[in-house]
Amino acid sequence: MTETATMNKPIKASEINPKFKYELLKVHGSEKILQCFQCGTCTSDCPIAKFSDTYRPRQIIRMAQLGLKERVLKSETLWLCASCFTCTDRCPQNIEVASIIRVLRNLAAEQGIVPLVFKEQTLS
Repeated sequence: MTETATMNKPIKASEINPKFKYELLKVHGSEKILQCFQCGTCTSDCPIAKFSDTYRPRQIIRMAQLGLKERVLKSETLWLCASCFTCTDRCPQNIEVASIIRVLRNLAAEQGIVPLVFKEQTLS
């Protein structure tokens, strides 16, 4: 698990799961994901993004909107969120960005996609 949530590489049609965004709409906490118009306020105000070259909440949301399920769920950057809710407080669309990231983390965990450090903590 060494991928980062990035849009820097081309998207292959085989990567797109067109149903993914609709699955997210049904999960409490991510109902407003399609209302995001990618203004970038969540990323510009995020305390983690200020010190990380890879963590961009806006990119995580966009990739989920595009149906890049595997790319999002396998991304280590998904686990960098501090859940401080600064992104949610600042969002002009009132999108609960931190909650969407929590939902994505939960989906990843259900599939066994968890960073090694968390797996080790649960086993000790």
